Amino acid sequence: MQPRTSYLITTLKTFITFLEAFDFMTPPKKTSRKEATMNADDVSVKIFKALGHPVRLQIVKFLLIEPQCVCVLNRLFDYSQANLSQHLKILREAGILDNQKIGVEMHYFVKLKSIEKLLAAMDLTAAEFFSTLEF
Repeated sequence: MQPRTSYLITTLKTFITFLEAFDFMTPPKKTSRKEATMNADDVSVKIFKALGHPVRLQIVKFLLIEPQCVCVLNRLFDYSQANLSQHLKILREAGILDNQKIGVEMHYFVKLKSIEKLLAAMDLTAAEFFSTLEF
């Protein structure tokens, strides 16, 4: 009887991990009163502020390629775990990134797909800026 019980427990744990991976069991995130009263300009400012740090910009560009575990980000960016966590928190609060726990790992992904177009426009703007410089 004991092996059957352990099989059921293992199967149940696997099923719960599966459900967590697809976010079925996570309650919806609450919207703060401040977020509910924000207008489009407020959101734009929040997004640009979040992207205004070189490390955060690189994190977003990297995550546009594919979602990654925070452990991969920690190895890729030569910053302390606390510093990286702070950058990820700012990007999450701006609504740019979201995270999902898969097993014991926390994975991050770009929530706003239009960020890719925004970054492309920023690259074009930078190229235009450099073309106007006189040497």
